Amino acid sequence: SSGINAEWPLRPGDPTLSIQVCDEALNCIRIQDAGGLIACGSHSGNVTLLELSSSLSQLQRNEKNSVTLMFERETKREKILESRYREMKMKERTKSQMEEINQNEEYDENPNDLVEEAEKNFWFTIEQERAGHEKKDREMAE
Repeated sequence: SSGINAEWPLRPGDPTLSIQVCDEALNCIRIQDAGGLIACGSHSGNVTLLELSSSLSQLQRNEKNSVTLMFERETKREKILESRYREMKMKERTKSQMEEINQNEEYDENPNDLVEEAEKNFWFTIEQERAGHEKKDREMAE
């Protein structure tokens, strides 16, 4: 909005170069394919043509390899961060599910209720067995 064209390095931080191009806000910027010229346009239609020095527009020795290595490092770093984020989310989800299960168990499984239910099932089974034996005994007696 101030008409300043600022170029940043690949890593965040202070601009590498800051130039006052015009007194009004810049609307667009276009870089020549060869990289030696930059055209900056404002809302009022003014166009400013900037010529870059060769140190800014031509590859330096090993620059391509350095940039490739940096991108590979950042890609690995991003993947590691994503996997850590997924792990954290999974742990949170598992923890909340376990807490929910524990809360349900606390309300649903009162030890006294469990003992009473087991006793009822025990005596019901005993009565069924007794009735079955009595029926067999009657059948055999007849």
